[in-house]
Amino acid sequence: MRRAVRTVVPVLLVLGAALGLWLVFAGGTADDSAQDDPDRLSIGDTDLESIAELAGITLPESTDGFLSARLDDDSQLDVTFTIDPADESAFTEASELPEPVADQRVITHSSPLWDLNAEGTIRGASDTTRGADGDTPVSRAVEFTDEDGLTRVRLVLTASPQPR
Repeated sequence: MRRAVRTVVPVLLVLGAALGLWLVFAGGTADDSAQDDPDRLSIGDTDLESIAELAGITLPESTDGFLSARLDDDSQLDVTFTIDPADESAFTEASELPEPVADQRVITHSSPLWDLNAEGTIRGASDTTRGADGDTPVSRAVEFTDEDGLTRVRLVLTASPQPR
């Protein structure tokens, strides 16, 4: 029995080391696999700056109250934050978003970040842009609502098969 253990243990160690090396050199990252799957976003970090880069948006200084939620399969990212109402036009222009249309809903689902039926007028727009890597198309749906003297921005990002 001891002889078998002395033979099996080193063999298992060598196989484990070989598998580890193979994973290091041949394995990929989650972002690599996302770029190969047109239904997934290449989501790295979910901090405000990383999401702004992924979405191709330019955030004003007044940005506050940032929250994000991603689906487990990285097919969708929901984002919300507030900005000063005076910054809405500049944010839209700098982010190269289409002009929002009053009473136009472009987000037709709820999110853990917001209620579906926001009070007040919703201004919405949607488009498709290139992702942070300049190659991956990202669909953007954005809605603006007035909330306690601020503008609430609701943004949904999804992978898109159609670049602009």
